[in-house]
Amino acid sequence: MTPTILYGRAFVDGYIRDRMSVMIHEDEQIISVREGLIPLGDVIEVAGVIVPGFIDVHVHGGDGADFMDASDEAV
Repeated sequence: MTPTILYGRAFVDGYIRDRMSVMIHEDEQIISVREGLIPLGDVIEVAGVIVPGFIDVHVHGGDGADFMDASDEAV
C-alpha cells in the first residue's frame, strides 16, 4: 500500500515550518517528517497547519463533581 503524504506548513520541534512532508502509513502512523515534497504515494496539500493530535488529560472532574470537593465520590 502506498503511503499518504501531507504537504505544507507543519508544527515540528516547537516551530511552524514551511514546505514539510509528513508521510503517513496505512495504519495511520507517522513514518517520517521531512523538508520538501516527497513524491511518493498520495499527496495532500494542506491549506492550514499540520499538527499532531493533541489529547488533554488534565481534568478537574466531571459528571457534576469536582476534584476540589476532596471526596472519594468526586474523584
